Amino acid sequence: IDPDDLEKKMISSGAKYLMVSHMRGKLASMDRIVELCEKHGVYLIEDAAHSLGVEWKGKHSGHHGKIAAISSQSYKMLNSGEGGFFLTNDPVVGAKAAVYAGAYEGLSVKHITVPGKEVFGDLPNL
Repeated sequence: IDPDDLEKKMISSGAKYLMVSHMRGKLASMDRIVELCEKHGVYLIEDAAHSLGVEWKGKHSGHHGKIAAISSQSYKMLNSGEGGFFLTNDPVVGAKAAVYAGAYEGLSVKHITVPGKEVFGDLPNL
């Protein structure tokens, strides 16, 4: 990604989200991309399936944005045939993902990696 062109497109499109897909172990200029996302209020999501173990200035791929998605489909570095991982440090986003994935009606308590019940607040079907 060309950061200068990215900034122009963020401004002209009114973008709210950016998904960066790290391919073949190559990462973009993540410090600049993070700076642009913060400056323009764009929510950064990383697809890190093809860059496990790769770092940008000492920080692993998938650790720059608000969310990291890692597919584990059969052709990925880490595979399970089908499936994947959703990673975030944001407890509200984690709670929403759990609800949208079907951990509602109190089923979230069966999972050790979801936020506590207090974070789920007004999310549907709790």
